[in-house]
Amino acid sequence: MKHRLLYTLLLICIPTLLFAQRQAVGHVVDESGQPVSYASVYFKKAPEHGTVTDNNGYFRLNVNEHDSLIISFIGYATKSLSSRAIKQDTLQIRLHQQPIMLEEAVVAGKTTRNKRKAMKDLLRFTRNRMNVDFPDENQKYRVHSTVSVKSGGNLLGFDEVIANIVELHGRGNDGWDSIQIKADVARRYIDANTAEKIPDVMDNHIGKQDKSNIQKIDAGSLMHKYLWGGNTKQMFDKLMEKPKNWSVTKENNDVTVLTYTETRNLLGIIKITAKVNYIIDAFNYSIRRISEEAVVSFNIPFGYKLNKDELSVMNLLSIAGEDIEHFRLKRGTINFKRNVIFTPSNYNSLRVKEKTMVFNMKAEEKAGQSIQMTCNAAAYVVSHEHNAKQYSSRALKIHPTLQTITIDEIK
Repeated sequence: MKHRLLYTLLLICIPTLLFAQRQAVGHVVDESGQPVSYASVYFKKAPEHGTVTDNNGYFRLNVNEHDSLIISFIGYATKSLSSRAIKQDTLQIRLHQQPIMLEEAVVAGKTTRNKRKAMKDLLRFTRNRMNVDFPDENQKYRVHSTVSVKSGGNLLGFDEVIANIVELHGRGNDGWDSIQIKADVARRYIDANTAEKIPDVMDNHIGKQDKSNIQKIDAGSLMHKYLWGGNTKQMFDKLMEKPKNWSVTKENNDVTVLTYTETRNLLGIIKITAKVNYIIDAFNYSIRRISEEAVVSFNIPFGYKLNKDELSVMNLLSIAGEDIEHFRLKRGTINFKRNVIFTPSNYNSLRVKEKTMVFNMKAEEKAGQSIQMTCNAAAYVVSHEHNAKQYSSRALKIHPTLQTITIDEIK
């Protein structure tokens, strides 16, 4: 009888102990004390149990014992708090700015014959080091990835996925690496007013096939896959084919900056300027960070009238205003920046720590009407695995259900 009573008590008490959780209430602000809206808040070992801050920078989340609370937002340094440091009172969390691009000016002097030879040697040493840092094997990353889209300063949506990314060695076109992304969780945080307008815009301007493709993009995380990119060694090989486009700057005694710059002008209509900075260890030539930047400007002499499908995209970007019926594209600019930070792994190689991206676009028409769009994206690595197996095509077709959450539901 005593044993039966003890067994009953254990059945009652164990679930209570297992699921008893403290709740954390936090307030996230920037260096000036202003609230940071849509900052990601999640636990390192269980990122799927996360949330984002509301318009005033507040969040509420159950605390996972023996885990670290991660607070991240694009353009700010990621913050980590031990669960033991989380008290019942409201947490005051201050984020510090972290530029997405290399801020130091990279200035190259005149290239002499000796300097050109030294540059070729430096490129060769750096490339040889990549064979050590990036072994020819599949790599798997567990990531927490976010994408926010703004139009004219208004936030259209903030997407979040928890996913596994597998880098497949030599499986892409021409022997390049390729990547697979398998999302387990897909969430979209959105303003309630915008959420009400999106169905109308989609119904009026987007066909059934396009709607289906949009849902696949949401669940399959196309933007997150684009953010991740890849092909570190192959891209370096491609750029090494033009040694005259390289310059070198000593950033400090420990770090050297290798910069590749290229400008193209297509028929006087499109101008492209691209720059890639490789921040490398001055002693062993190992890459610490890669910063990429591209500026595209175009000027169409007689304007270009957008077709129905192109106008539907414009209407999504101008969702807060009236529908656009005609848009004669005249000129525009696109600014793209991406930053990749590496960290040593336990296998004497490098692994990705985080990737961030900023994409700005402005399009103007003949009459002066303009559309502006900004896309910010960031992928933070939760865990990493060597010699990973690739996903089957069947597994990749299974997408998570997109959860749409209005910002009011977070409070």
